[in-house]
Amino acid sequence: MEKKEQLYVGKVTGVNEDAKYVEAIILHFDEPNENFWRPLSGCLDAFLARIEKAGKHIPAYYQHDEKQLIGLWKELKIEGGVLSGRLYYDNIPFVNEVVLPQLLFRFAY
Repeated sequence: MEKKEQLYVGKVTGVNEDAKYVEAIILHFDEPNENFWRPLSGCLDAFLARIEKAGKHIPAYYQHDEKQLIGLWKELKIEGGVLSGRLYYDNIPFVNEVVLPQLLFRFAY
């Protein structure tokens, strides 16, 4: 059986240096794939709605290290099989010098 090509990509779509956020496509999914990234019967939509209603935001950590908070994911939404949002980042040297250049280089293509 031939392995299917991954159907999702992440990409930075904009940067607002004044407001200190990066707009990004977090996940693009058109159909089920081996990683199961898809909104199952709307459960992801409901989860995002609960987060928004509670006024909560999802923390973003550098390389998933909870000791290195870089900011908060806000304004998450799903439209047409695309999960997108804004990463409001902390204006600290580590984020400015290390994290942002990596994000912009990695997702620029």
